[in-house]
Amino acid sequence: MHERPADFQHPLLALALLVGNIPVYIFLGRLFFGSWQDLVDCVRGIAIVDRSFRLWYRPAQRPPLDRDVDGLYAASRLVLFVLLSLACIGAEYHVLAWLLYR
Repeated sequence: MHERPADFQHPLLALALLVGNIPVYIFLGRLFFGSWQDLVDCVRGIAIVDRSFRLWYRPAQRPPLDRDVDGLYAASRLVLFVLLSLACIGAEYHVLAWLLYR
């Protein structure tokens, strides 16, 4: 039987995938955001969510404003984009490392 390789034996492969997947990032960015302004709005949404979470623990709790809800949606879109990009890199890394190990 084959021995299982260490989980991270090829750091140069991971670096090459980070740089080589720029077209994938652009494609996913167009799917998730559509324009640069949407991306900037998502980054701005992180600040809105951070501010609303800090104000949420006040004694007089109020229902969230529409701006807070929109900021949470925008921030979650950005987090999903980053996680999907990292998942693509991880899947490609494991497939290519397996092919190199064979």
